[in-house]
Amino acid sequence: MDFALHFLQTAAALALVVALLLGFSHVVKRFGWPLSKGQGTSHIRVLERRFLTNKHSLVLVRVQGERLLIGVSPNGMELLASLADRPEESADLRAEGDVP
Repeated sequence: MDFALHFLQTAAALALVVALLLGFSHVVKRFGWPLSKGQGTSHIRVLERRFLTNKHSLVLVRVQGERLLIGVSPNGMELLASLADRPEESADLRAEGDVP
């Protein structure tokens, strides 16, 4: 009887710890890591990501005012093109405060 009670208490404690870890993992995936926000300005911004297959995608990023098209695959990443800014996009970014 004493062994069964101790086993149930241990199993319940383990289930609680696993549930807390899963909950924390879900929150971090959903909202990001809270301690990394607000530490200076970000010079890298992901503008868009398009999946071509479940393992291949195209990512459009802005790095210090320059737009880059990057191909992502299981073999790595490759710069596909450096794109000029569109005038209307530059005006939108200035309005948001991303470009001086």
